[in-house]
Amino acid sequence: MFHRIAPSALIPVIALLSVSPALAADGSDPAGDRRPEAEGSGEDGNDDIVVTGKVEEPAISSGALGNRSALDTPFSVNTATAEDIEKLRAHSIADYFVGDAAVTRDGGSRYNIHAQWVTVRGAAVRTQLYNGTPIGSTQGADTPPEFLQEVQLLKGAGGFIYGFGVPGGIINYITKKPVEGDLATVTLGYQSASLFRQHVDVSKDFGGFSARLNLVQEFGETYNHGKFLRRGVALALRAELAPGLVWQAEGFYNNNRIDRAEPSFVVGGNASPAVPTYQDREVPDPVSGRTRFASDDTYTDGRLYNVSTGLTWDLASGWQARVSYGRSSNDQRLPYERIMLINRAGDYGLRLFDGLNINENNLALAYLDGSFSTGGIKHQVTAGVDWRDGVTIGAQNLATIQAGSNLFNPVPARWNYNKSRNIETRQTGWEQEKSAFVSDTVTVFDTVSLLAGLRYTAYEAKAWNWLSRAQTNDYKSDGITPTFALLVKPDSGSTYYTSYIEALGAGTIVGNTYENFGDILPALKSKQYEIGAKWSRTSWEASIAIFRLDRGANLVTADNRLVQDGVERFQGVEAAARIRPTGALSFGASGAFVDGKHHRATNTWLVGKPIHGTARWTGVLDVDYRPEFLPGFGFRGLLRYQGKAAIYNNQARDWTVYTPDVVLANVGGDYRFDVGGRELTLRWQVQNLLDTKYWNSGTATCCYSLSPGQPRTFSLDLSIGL
Repeated sequence: MFHRIAPSALIPVIALLSVSPALAADGSDPAGDRRPEAEGSGEDGNDDIVVTGKVEEPAISSGALGNRSALDTPFSVNTATAEDIEKLRAHSIADYFVGDAAVTRDGGSRYNIHAQWVTVRGAAVRTQLYNGTPIGSTQGADTPPEFLQEVQLLKGAGGFIYGFGVPGGIINYITKKPVEGDLATVTLGYQSASLFRQHVDVSKDFGGFSARLNLVQEFGETYNHGKFLRRGVALALRAELAPGLVWQAEGFYNNNRIDRAEPSFVVGGNASPAVPTYQDREVPDPVSGRTRFASDDTYTDGRLYNVSTGLTWDLASGWQARVSYGRSSNDQRLPYERIMLINRAGDYGLRLFDGLNINENNLALAYLDGSFSTGGIKHQVTAGVDWRDGVTIGAQNLATIQAGSNLFNPVPARWNYNKSRNIETRQTGWEQEKSAFVSDTVTVFDTVSLLAGLRYTAYEAKAWNWLSRAQTNDYKSDGITPTFALLVKPDSGSTYYTSYIEALGAGTIVGNTYENFGDILPALKSKQYEIGAKWSRTSWEASIAIFRLDRGANLVTADNRLVQDGVERFQGVEAAARIRPTGALSFGASGAFVDGKHHRATNTWLVGKPIHGTARWTGVLDVDYRPEFLPGFGFRGLLRYQGKAAIYNNQARDWTVYTPDVVLANVGGDYRFDVGGRELTLRWQVQNLLDTKYWNSGTATCCYSLSPGQPRTFSLDLSIGL
């Protein structure tokens, strides 16, 4: 097998090519006072940018730090643009950032409720935002990629930047905005096994008012024999109410249903005396992602929406004010299975979770951002306040255990339960967050900058018992999270920095899959230290970051209780680079080494043990080629090495269970051409070219230790400009 020949042989190659690394990310102006141009602006229609000076870095959303370029941000960031998403035929966060070695899939797959879960630098990331509005729960939150203008990723602790959130990273989805001029495209797509997609994207500029509408539908059979249907609509509006005063509104709704949704797979933490804890030191051999495990009686049905609106004022020169409000809702009916593995031979027990969860969030924000000079010293100041309110609603969410089957000859089970979408729900949780923040970046001699910021947050949460409706907890906390950074810019295309940032994670309301259901765990505090460098030149860009993240740990005990215990430490280095020897050819490389271990714990046996789901080594090589002798054609290829990862620390047997390492290959291309004056783009993509069998690793022993890797999947899209 290709992936067993010598996957580790890629490590020195990737390291060599990544010595100066971490790709400087593109971004956009989240405030919306600058609109994207209509697509297809490149001279040869391929949107490649070739200039003779420094590459301009668009602004990215840095929350309480205001809007600044990736080069001026003293943390590691990355951005996936709409063009990246389209050409990769990407469906999830792991796909959007497949070229970033620091981002890995977290135990899920394209067709189960963990599809959007990833780890960043080894740490699980659950903080996701829509245009700055948080989602209360990301479980099953499948955001239509067709609606996205870009996806912004801030790596590491982000408590000061965006308020409470699980330390590890923050993902901000920026939905498509109206463009300057008019745009109309229709896209028809196919993906194996037999999925068919239709997408319409229309933007109209009426002068002082503009609008953009997106419609999408996809249906058919998935590669693992599920029945798939999703339909969505998105609308964005923009109006110039007065010189320097812009109003924006955007919203989307998406319904995503999968019959025979892929189960989650568990090694250890089976949470039932009827099913033995995993017995062996190694995981079973990987099975094909095409294998059907799911029962005809299971499904997931998600209804996801987000709406937001805001006003942006351009005040005096260099100053901007913004007020905004957003609301998001994630409504998931999810009677799905959990496969609880027993041994390396592949025997397993089954658990049905008959659930319905609704998470609703509201966010209001007001801030002022600007710059001024005093005696040759420049200041960039951001100050503001925000308020967030979140509600958790759920069904009784019962679990049923039954005898299972075997991975290598599975027999789908049958389940007897109320399969209705409309079952009784009750409010089980509420939380509120109020905060104020201020930051100042002081620059002297145009080369040295000192950044300092503070955020004060007051947090409150309540929980209620589902059956008795009695209040079980009332938790309050407040605190200040600071950030400090030093940046040195010897020239306009280079930045050297060191930074320190703290984060507070919201208190966790323990779910009903645990014995201590309804408990509220205190807010987790984390600290991140980072030192790095970024370079942006005409023919290359690169960056490197050395980091340490310490965060409080949530652990599952042997009696299936979710508790806080100790500190997890993630430390290592990530690096990436892109070189463009010609305007038609570019090479990219990305590498990451992460040492993730339990640093402190009441259970001393855990100290020094690896953290679940954290691969020590990952690396990516990619190439993009648009040959001049074949006008309109583009080709790309990618190799990704994923190192082995711990998924179960078995104290009873004093060993750790790992998923094996793997090398995966993707290839793709596109062809742009005109027919009757209309621009057409044909895109194709093959993921897992060699059809390698492998396991995705996960961070949660209780729920999703691993999942079968995606098999070879072929995609073909045709976009027609109208």
